[in-house]
Order: sequence, then C-alpha cells, then structure tokens
Amino acid sequence: MTPSKYAMSFMSALAATTVFSASSHAQEQGQRPASAFALEEVVVTAQKREEKAQSTPLSISVLSANDIQKRAIANTYDLIGDMAAVSGFESSGGRGATTLSLRGLTGGAPLNSSLSPAVAIYVDGVYIGKQRSSATDVADLQRIEVIKGPQGTLFGRNSTGGAVNMITQPPTGEFGFKLSAKVGNYDQREFRLSLDTPALGDVSAPLGQLSANFGYQKRERDGFYRNTVAGDPDFMDTDREAYRFAADWRLSDDTLFAYRYDGSRLDETNNLEKVVDLVPQNAAGTISRIDTMKGVLAAARGWALTPGTDPRITQRLIPSLEASIDAYTQAVQRGQGRVGWGQADHMPVTKADVDGHALTFTTNLGEVGFLGEIELKSITAYRKVSSSAYGDIEDFDSRLDANGVGVMNDTLLATFGQLYGGSSGFAFPLVDSVWDGVDTIGAFHAVLDDEDTYRQRSQELQLIGTTDRTEYVLGLYYFDEDYELGSGADRGNIYLAPLSGGGRETLNKAESTSEAVFGQVKWTPGVMADRFSVTAGLRYTKEEKDIYQFEGEQLTIFGINPERLFEGSKNFYNLSGALTFAYQFSDDVSAYLRYSTGYRSGGFNTGIFANPFGEETVEQYEIGMKSEWFERRMRLNASLWTYEWEDGQISQIEVTPDGRALSFIGNGGLADRWGGEIDLQALPMEDMQVSISYAYINGDYEEFPELCGTNLPQTCLKTVSRAKRSSSPGNSLSASVDYVFLRSGVGNLRGYLQANWQDASHENALWSGLLAGDPVIYKHQVMDERTVVNASLSLEDIAVGAGQMTVSLWGRNLTDDDYPLSALNLGALGVITEQYGDPRTYGLELIYQY
Repeated sequence: MTPSKYAMSFMSALAATTVFSASSHAQEQGQRPASAFALEEVVVTAQKREEKAQSTPLSISVLSANDIQKRAIANTYDLIGDMAAVSGFESSGGRGATTLSLRGLTGGAPLNSSLSPAVAIYVDGVYIGKQRSSATDVADLQRIEVIKGPQGTLFGRNSTGGAVNMITQPPTGEFGFKLSAKVGNYDQREFRLSLDTPALGDVSAPLGQLSANFGYQKRERDGFYRNTVAGDPDFMDTDREAYRFAADWRLSDDTLFAYRYDGSRLDETNNLEKVVDLVPQNAAGTISRIDTMKGVLAAARGWALTPGTDPRITQRLIPSLEASIDAYTQAVQRGQGRVGWGQADHMPVTKADVDGHALTFTTNLGEVGFLGEIELKSITAYRKVSSSAYGDIEDFDSRLDANGVGVMNDTLLATFGQLYGGSSGFAFPLVDSVWDGVDTIGAFHAVLDDEDTYRQRSQELQLIGTTDRTEYVLGLYYFDEDYELGSGADRGNIYLAPLSGGGRETLNKAESTSEAVFGQVKWTPGVMADRFSVTAGLRYTKEEKDIYQFEGEQLTIFGINPERLFEGSKNFYNLSGALTFAYQFSDDVSAYLRYSTGYRSGGFNTGIFANPFGEETVEQYEIGMKSEWFERRMRLNASLWTYEWEDGQISQIEVTPDGRALSFIGNGGLADRWGGEIDLQALPMEDMQVSISYAYINGDYEEFPELCGTNLPQTCLKTVSRAKRSSSPGNSLSASVDYVFLRSGVGNLRGYLQANWQDASHENALWSGLLAGDPVIYKHQVMDERTVVNASLSLEDIAVGAGQMTVSLWGRNLTDDDYPLSALNLGALGVITEQYGDPRTYGLELIYQY
C-alpha cells in the first residue's frame, strides 16, 4: 500500500519533532530534582504481559477505576463519544447491542447475529464473540484499555479496528467493601456494592491461600420519552443489573488459579425511533408518499359517490387515509430533533441474560535453559447469551379503533387505491382478503420480533518468556460458538402489514470453530545502548462456519411463500502479523514505527438464504511517539496512521419483494484512509489534572460495488462517489479538568468537568434498494455534530467511622445538546427514522468505602 502524501508529510513532521524533542529532553535528564507530584504510572496487558503503557509501542488509551467512576462507565456503549477515538452506535432494534468503531473501521449492524465485531472486546482475557448484548453492564471494573489499530497477532480475528480490554477488580485478600447509591431526575436509582473477603490460608501452606470478592450493581430509571399510548411504558427506560464473583486460589508465589464469573440482566424499553422524513415513492425522488395518499383520497371520495360501491370505502378507507395523511404530514413537519413524547402500536422492548465463566491458570516455571524465564498461562471460558427484541422500528401509532379506522402504512393505502381503481370502487374477493388481513394482522409499518440464544467456548494457552535480549509470547487458541435465531409460527418480523402476511416460522442455526497458533517476540539486539528494539509477530487462523436456515410456508395476501431450507459450510484461512521498530530516545521519550494486519472472517447472512459474504482484511502503517516531561507532570503521546481496507463488510438494509426489511452483510470494496491521535495529560499545578484527547480520520472509499436492478435490460448505478465512511466522525475531541479546590479537616472539595465533541458523520456507508426493479440510492441522514458536557462536584474523604464517605453532585449533558445517535432509511418501507442521545440528567451520589 502506498500511504497518502498527506499522511507521509504529517509522519515526517512528527518524526522530526520527536527526534528534536527527544535530544533536547535527554540533555535535561538527571539535572532536575524529583518532582513532589507526578502523573500515575499506567500498567497495561495489551501484549499479554504486564508492562508500562509508556513503554508499549502501541496506541493505547486507558481508563483507571477513578476515571470509570467519574465518567459513569458501566459498559462498552458508554465509551462511545466519551473517548475521542471511540465511536459507534446502539442498534435501533435492541438495547445492549452495540457496535464500536476505531479509526473508521466499524462492526456494522449489532443486532445481526451473522456479523462479528470489527473491534474485539475482551473481559478478563476472554473474547466476546458477538455484538448482540455485548454492551450489558460489567460490575467492578478496574481498568479499560482501548488499543487502536489492527491487533491480528495477539488478539486475533475480528480486531481489524482494534481491541477493548476490560479488566475487573481482583481480590485483595483483605476485608473491605465499597457501597455507592445514586439518585437523579427521571427517577434514576442506582446501587453498587463491592466486597472483599479476608484471605483463607497462607501461600506457604500446603493448600495455599484462597481470596474472593463479590460485585453487584443495579440501575433503574424512568423513560426519557413519554408514551402517549395509554397503559404502555415510556420509551428508553433503564432496568439492568450486573453481578460478579472472583476467587483466587494461590497455591504458591508462582502458581495461581483465578476464577471469574460475570452475569448481567437487561429488561428495558427501546429508544424512541422517531420518523423524521419520508422516502420518495420513485427512484427519481419526485413522487411524494403524502401526495400519493392524497390522490387515493380524492379517488376514494369519487368512488363513494357511486351507488353500490364498497361501503368500506366510506366507513374505513377514507377516514384512514385522512388520519394517515395527517400523521405523515406531522412527522415531516416535526423533522429532526429530540421530542419529549412518542407512540408505538407495538411497544419496543429488549431482554437479555448474560452468564460468563472463566478459569485462568498461571504458573511460573522459572529458568528453562535457553528459553529463559517462562510463565505458562491457560484461559478456559464459557459464555451464554439469551436475548429477545420486539417492537416497532418507527413511531407511528397504527392501531385501529373499534370501527377499523386508523393510521395505515401508505403502501397498503396505495394498494387499496390500485385494487379499487381497477373495479371503480366495487368489492371483489382480492380486496376482501386485504381487508380481512387488516382485521387479523393489522395495518402497521414494521414490527421486529426475534429471539437469540448464543453460546461460546474458548481455550487459550500462552507461553510467556523472557531472556536477556528477548521477550516473547507463544500461544494456541481454540474458539467455538453456536447460535440459534428464530421465531415461532405465530411470531416473526412483519413489514407493511398485512401485505407481507402474518409472519412465518423461521429458524437460523449457525456454528463456527476457530483454531489459531500465534507468536510474538521483542528483540533488543544490544546496539544503540539497548535503546533500539524490534517486535515481530504472526498468527495463523483456520475457521469453519456452518449454517442451517429454515422458513416455514406462509400465506400472504397475494399468494403463498413456500417452505425453504438451506444448509451451507465455508472455510476461511488467514495469516496476520505485525512488525514494530521502537527507539527509546531517553527514559521519558520513545518513538515507534509499526506495520500490522488484521482480518474479519466471512460467513453467512442469517436473514437471506444462501447468501455468504467474504472476509475483510486491513494493512496499516503507523508512526507514534510517547513522552513524559517536567518530572512526569506532563504526558504527550501521538500517532499517525494510514491503512488499506479491502473487502470491508458493510451492513445494509434490503427490502424484499414481499415487504420484509432484512439486515444483511456485503463486502464493500476498497478504502484507503489515514488519520492520527493526540493524547495529553498534564498537572499544571498541584491538585489539578488536565486531559485532552483528539482523533482525526480522513477518507471514504476508493472502490464500492455497483448497484444493479432486476429489470431487463439491466440498469446499474455507480456508487463509489455516494458511499461514505460510517459511524466515524472526521474530528473528535475529549477534554477534562479534575481539580481539588479545597483540602480541609472535614474533607476535600473536588470538581470534575468533561466536554466531548465530535463533528458530523454518516450513519451508514450507503442506503440503497430497488423500486419496481430499478436501483435507487437514497440520501444519507447526516448525524449532526455534538458537544456533551458532564460535570461533578464532590466532597471526598469524609471520615465516617473506620471508613470514608464521598458526596457528589453530578450532571450529564448539562447543555441538553440535542444530537442524533443513529438513523435508519427503510427504503421501500417509506420512512426515515432517528434515535437521539440522552437529555440532561443530574442527581446526587453517596459513596462509602471501608
């Protein structure tokens, strides 16, 4: 890959600055007294061993336990927009289903079980296989590491954008606990408990020492959006809990069995999916759906004047047209922007149940000949996720009154217009069957209804060694997963009711196995005063994916969709690697040049029969600098990168001829992008810490598949100029100030202020579809720029008995910024919807620690 000339210019400038700064800094080293205060040392495990973050030649952002508490981070979704480099979105159809994006590489539709993440998520060393329910809460987080760029060597497949490493609190072996309670507006209530038990036994004893801790948290909150449908709950409430158990059995100073259990439950209403615009009814964009309904209304009023025509035209069709035109017009007039209320004929809700078990065995084998000092580690894990998603994906209330009158989808109304137009308003069997379908199924736009059960098992073996000149990791990895996604005969996703029928029995079963061998070695050759090192790694992966798809026979208004069955199997092979050159200019300044690759495996679309997709690959070049200044009072890290992304997996929405909207994955051509990140932390004065992070991404697509119609002669459209980098703003910034205003005998008064900004972005690579067999490209819904300001004011270290208490006033999105989170263009279904970020919230928190 040839890097962009702009990226090369920036890289050259950074390298020159690094060398100049390092030489100047090296002359100053050893001439100043040790500082009375300094930034805390950060330890990470991004390379499978504990090491200082500043010594690791990777672009890493780390949140400590204090950062996690101040920023109210409970899961991976909370990272989006809170860290400059992290973007993404939560699924429109389900809570807790989240896709993360790093450096413009995004996982796509998170509710689609076919799709693997592009940013690998790990909890205590265990890979989380699917994006669905990946953002449920994790109790007792100690640290979060965000590792940017392809991590194909040590983290393996599905880490093309990077990896998020979540580490929970280990047992301390001493009795202690931490209680916190939080209340806020919208009747927010939160409770957290962490408890450490005293250690049993002694490391020197035959049975060793056993220590444990427990964690539990519960979060509840009323909905943000009032539901105008009487008796139904409000939209976007919170009801989730997480619990955790950890036990460390230390047989000796060198041998440890560590068991971790994490569980999470979620039972919530979804975000309001607000209709903000309508899709034109033709490919040229010149026919309005409202105008079409007005035309049908005028015709219906004419038919009603003819004696003997169908009385349902007057009794039901005309008033339903009037109600629908009014509802559509109001939606367009409201346009974009957060509202305080909404409605739905099928209340959207999500339920999820997650259980994870992991057993890590670690033993230090000591010196083993030429292999040096060796540590052996085994990680055995099992995880199960059960989830369901149900409800509308738009906010029209299409329930009919006692007379069968109400808002109906415009496609149904246009169909009535065509049917009655052919008979001049007189009834006949086909129109009777459509009315019967309205009475038995409904006249709504869309309802999502599916259930998913997912299981994964993994085994990883690591040999971690150290010699005089090398540090290395050798490993074997095995992973298998299976999931079942489907619905019963009386359930299922229904679109444009009743035209597509009442749903059909569907079942998708899929299995996947992955085997890998990997190794990485860091070599310090003994030149340049041991300041130069080379790190090289490779990983070979073999995968097999199998799918079983079944759809039962379905009676629709216009005929029968027959039973279908498909079974498929595909194998994938990949060799990924990395090569890094690093130089330590001084004790406090280093630079690195890194080449790395990664891949995301292919598979089968669960929603579309016999529809496989291929793997995606990425090659990245990166140059970075890490530095500390003024006796570690300032830390400045920066990186510039450029990559080539081939056959990127792009999530798309396809509306089938029978009216079903299906999320599917296709391979999206070629992207050549570049960007960079800067992270600054500083202590400008005692008791004050300032942090600033900035990320930049440039580039969309160089190649993108053509969009072709089904009519003959076939029409194809060029798409590359319309395809956009999705869920990845070009510029993002996060800045915070943490300051202790006052220290007194009562306690310390601390203020914390954080501002997160990102510019506008595109919600999807391309919105496209077919209208009457002709290809059409729909307009993008641009996600506006956002600025979210969070703050807290705390009185800390208040002595209460043998422990300490903290009292905090907190607020989030204090300016009540009105920003969209995601959008759906449902094409032939007729509507464009958006979800919005949380409004202003505030409250009080009490923390007691012993």
